[in-house]
Amino acid sequence: MNEFLDEGESFELYTCWLGEEYYPQVKSMTLSLALDQLEDIEIPERTYMLITKQSEN
Repeated sequence: MNEFLDEGESFELYTCWLGEEYYPQVKSMTLSLALDQLEDIEIPERTYMLITKQSEN
């Protein structure tokens, strides 16, 4: 997603099984990570995330 976003732009990610898109959101997360760190975290089912591109400084 890094190549599609400009600094300060965001996208939303909601993890769920097919058909559960409209179930109540169970959890939310606030993390500050580099994009290459995303493979190192566990994301529970039905978790809403807002991912915002920050400056690379």
